[in-house]
Amino acid sequence: MRWEERLIDEPVVALTGARADGGPGEGLVFHRAYHATPERIMDHWLEPSLRERWLLLPPNVRMVPLTQAVPASHRAQLTDGGHSAGVELLLSDEGAITLLQLTITPHEPLTCALLIDAGHADRWEEALYALADELTP
Repeated sequence: MRWEERLIDEPVVALTGARADGGPGEGLVFHRAYHATPERIMDHWLEPSLRERWLLLPPNVRMVPLTQAVPASHRAQLTDGGHSAGVELLLSDEGAITLLQLTITPHEPLTCALLIDAGHADRWEEALYALADELTP
C-alpha cells in the first residue's frame, strides 16, 4: 500500500474568534486518518523518545502533559517560558483506520493569525506527515 493511501489530509483552520469546540478564542485544527491503532498513535505522543522522532520542537519549547485518556485523548501545553498554546489530541477508532483531530489553541497574547504567520500551521502539517512515516510498518 502506498503512503498516499494511508493518510487522508484535511487541515482546517477555525474561524477567527472561535475555538474548535465553540468556546471563545481561536485555534488551528487538523484532521487525519491513519492505518494504525489508537494505542500505537498515542504511544508516539506520550513516549518522549518516540515523539522526538516526528515532532521536532525548538530547543526552548517543551510539552507539558495535562490530562490523558489512553487511547482516546491527550491534552498538553506547549510553552517556551513566555508564550504557550494548548494541544488537544482526540482519537477515534474506525475499524481499519484511526481518525485523529489535533487542535492547537494559542493563549494570549498569541493569536491564531500569529501562529500561522510564524509558520506553526506548516510545521504541524509537516509533523503529522512525519508521524505517518513513523507509523508505517
